[in-house]
Amino acid sequence: SNPPGHRPEGRMAETTGTAQTHRLRARAEAAVAALVDVRPHEMPPLTSAASTFFFILSAYFVVLPLRDEGAISLGLGALPGLFAGSLVLTVLAAPVASLAFSLPSVPKSRALVLIHRFFSISLLVFFVLWFASKPGSPSTAQSSEDSSNKPAGWGNHSWLYIVVRISFFLWVALLNLITISSTWARVIDVMDSEVQDCLVLLGLVLR
Repeated sequence: SNPPGHRPEGRMAETTGTAQTHRLRARAEAAVAALVDVRPHEMPPLTSAASTFFFILSAYFVVLPLRDEGAISLGLGALPGLFAGSLVLTVLAAPVASLAFSLPSVPKSRALVLIHRFFSISLLVFFVLWFASKPGSPSTAQSSEDSSNKPAGWGNHSWLYIVVRISFFLWVALLNLITISSTWARVIDVMDSEVQDCLVLLGLVLR
């Protein structure tokens, strides 16, 4: 048995780690309080919502240059059709996403998780297809003989290259619409008006 007054090293390390966590949390709360008027009980939901929006917007602005690069590689003449297609798709997808998010049989928290998982998995699929359809890959080399039949402005790209770039362009439009709107709907459900105002102000500061 341990002698009196002796504290196991594991317990001391745990206590030290807890103290450091509290200090870091206090510093973070002080930094946020310097930007917005927030109460202590509002800090956890505000931090969670702000970090969620930060990562969603970060993901959007990371894939945005890839979307533009893929669209331009199809030719400048294809850009009006791509933007028109994304507009039509978002108009059709908005009510469908709202209906799916408001189903009484599926909790909104569960629906939000499923939405984010869908976009995460589809992003991995696009990552694989993007490199598989690059010029010089076996799939593109096999279809290079048919390049003369493609419309002008699409160059010598294979059908897989064209389909992946068009699908990715439309997918980014859905990413921007559905993930942000569904996350904001969840924030409105779980937070009071004061925290929502703080989140809006914090979003403006972060931008």
